[in-house]
Amino acid sequence: MSVAPGQTIVIEGSKVKIGLPVDLPNGTKLLIKEASPIHTDGFKIAGDIYQFDFEFPEGYEDYRGDYSLTLEYETSKFSKEEVAIYYYNEELEQWEHIGGEVTDGTITVTVEHFSTYGVLAEAEQASTGGGTDHSNNELPSTATNTFNWIITSLLFLLLGSIILILNRKSKKS
Repeated sequence: MSVAPGQTIVIEGSKVKIGLPVDLPNGTKLLIKEASPIHTDGFKIAGDIYQFDFEFPEGYEDYRGDYSLTLEYETSKFSKEEVAIYYYNEELEQWEHIGGEVTDGTITVTVEHFSTYGVLAEAEQASTGGGTDHSNNELPSTATNTFNWIITSLLFLLLGSIILILNRKSKKS
């Protein structure tokens, strides 16, 4: 769809809004589609995930501006303290925290570019039972005695060198 500078786009049937910059180049086009959640290990899907693709006119391919993005989250499952907007970094293949201002079931942020954005909540770190519970703040016993052997060997080497030097000095005199 073609978009105009300063326009606010609302996705039908939702609270999702995109506020466009007033200096957006004329002739800009925008494609919005729901995105499939990928690489969400450590996160819970808390709301909308959309992919935004802008097509800028010739000469403005590198345009950057301040866009307002509002996404909706599931208020019945998540509190406002749990949720945030995340950006999917395709190069690193991971979600990066953006944050946002939470009000009335939506989160709003200002971004400079668009790709894939979503509302996520960090998953609680539950114990899988496969490891040792260290909830008492004690470190696990993982040390080895290799360092002790190295120090002992160096001391014997030093002692042998001193005896050798003293023995040679005594033979010279």
